[in-house]
Amino acid sequence: MLKKEILVKKNRIHRGKAIDFLADTVRVQNGKTAVREYTDHPGAAGALPVLPGNRVVLVRQYRYPVGKFTIEIPAGKLSRGEKPLACIKRELKEEAGLAAGKFILLSKYQPSAAFSTETIHVYAALNLKHTGAKPDDDEFIEKIEFDLDEAVQMVRKKKIGDSKTIIALLLWKDFLNGRES
Repeated sequence: MLKKEILVKKNRIHRGKAIDFLADTVRVQNGKTAVREYTDHPGAAGALPVLPGNRVVLVRQYRYPVGKFTIEIPAGKLSRGEKPLACIKRELKEEAGLAAGKFILLSKYQPSAAFSTETIHVYAALNLKHTGAKPDDDEFIEKIEFDLDEAVQMVRKKKIGDSKTIIALLLWKDFLNGRES
């Protein structure tokens, strides 16, 4: 039977503005110690804005760590102690200029459980109203509308590679298929 690893010593290497970096010593099943390096992340929330006629709103922005423009659902990092729904309401307005009358939780997942505490909450956002985008000073975002099937094809053709976006699109497509049958 597998046993949980036990913390021996917490070692914070760096406290960042967005995330912290740690290298904790833990006791493993055989009694020996090992070091677990990881980021401490407050989590994130994202939403697939769904318009009438199976149209969806995505955003395009430059992502420095991967060195390219990506197409994603509106999303953002939770402030410490912030609830995921409050976060995505804020991010929808900032990035896409939208407010939603209804949210459906599609998934809650850990994108990199081997080296991060991050959990991402992914929603579908429905009954949308335009409010006007107000991105942060360091965010430069282009809002793009797609037919849902077109966006799913972009995933299959590897034109969309962001995990939260892939999950949102495919789970929303499944949700619709289950509801229609």
